[in-house]
Amino acid sequence: MEKKENSKNKQKNKISVFTIGIIAIILIAMLVIIIISFNSMKKNKVEKAGDYAIINEDGNKENSSPKMEEEKSFENVKFTDIKIEYKDEATYITANVTNTSNEKISEKMINIKLLNDKQEEVENVKAYIPDLEVGETKEFTTAITLDVVDIFDIQIENVSEI
Repeated sequence: MEKKENSKNKQKNKISVFTIGIIAIILIAMLVIIIISFNSMKKNKVEKAGDYAIINEDGNKENSSPKMEEEKSFENVKFTDIKIEYKDEATYITANVTNTSNEKISEKMINIKLLNDKQEEVENVKAYIPDLEVGETKEFTTAITLDVVDIFDIQIENVSEI
């Protein structure tokens, strides 16, 4: 009789341990799902800093205008991957510049007009395009000590057109 009771107690203990294990696994899985969901919501939360600017993860302002995704051209120079960011108390304009001509392009001064969504000039920046061999691409960077990251578009022109 005692053997049967011991056997039943052992089975009950096994079932209890098994049940507790399953409950623990379910709770851990739920906790992992909650943490992943919270982190996902946190990453997707974008703080706006104007009509065409957001605050990025570093706390800097970044231009979000769809016009910056468009390729821009000036004479035989193509501007791609245009990014405008305000950090360290300056607005930085960076892009890849490519020589699309059949001749070397010597360093050249340009004017970049920063435009609002009504195509009105907000500010302009003078900058130099570096020497470019035929087909060569280089990174281009210029800066202005104003917070003008919240712009809609840019227009690139020759300095003599000013």
